[in-house]
Amino acid sequence: MKNARIATVPALFLALAALSCAHRAPQALDPRPNIDLPSSPRTLRVAISPDVPDEFKTRGGGTRAIKVRLWRTALENGFRNAFSEFFKVVPPDAPADLTLEIAETDLRPAMVTSQAARAVLRYKARLLDGSGQVLMRQAGEASSRGVVYQAWDFWQVEREAIESMYEEIAAKFFGANSGVPEPVAPQAKPANDPI
Repeated sequence: MKNARIATVPALFLALAALSCAHRAPQALDPRPNIDLPSSPRTLRVAISPDVPDEFKTRGGGTRAIKVRLWRTALENGFRNAFSEFFKVVPPDAPADLTLEIAETDLRPAMVTSQAARAVLRYKARLLDGSGQVLMRQAGEASSRGVVYQAWDFWQVEREAIESMYEEIAAKFFGANSGVPEPVAPQAKPANDPI
């Protein structure tokens, strides 16, 4: 009997080690929003409110609390991946023509069935000009496209919710009907213009 217990300990240890590896989320999420905007010569930065935590536990949604880590980094990564192709993205502490301010976020799981959940991200965002004046505001609720069946996989739908949030913000603030004018480039004088 004693030998059976001793043989069980390494097997149990290996099973726990395998589970801990399977449950581990990436160090920092790298959301990649699907955005297509016209190129702009303007500089753009992100300013995430100090009220947005970097680590927290989700609440509500009919599931147990899920620990979220490196949230601010995930938001910064999603911003950079969303807009760096279309704007000159500058660091958060650099002056910029435009600032996307993430004023508030609230990430929660939402049960779709008794076994599956998606991520829902309520947010408030503002677009500021270079002097800090608010040009536009957006309050919304972005959802992941997919669902997960295990709490330790929640990071996958967390990433998708961030992608959806930036896709909504891009459409509202920079889409064809956004109302944010592009800067007018000075026109060159014709070569034969006497003035």
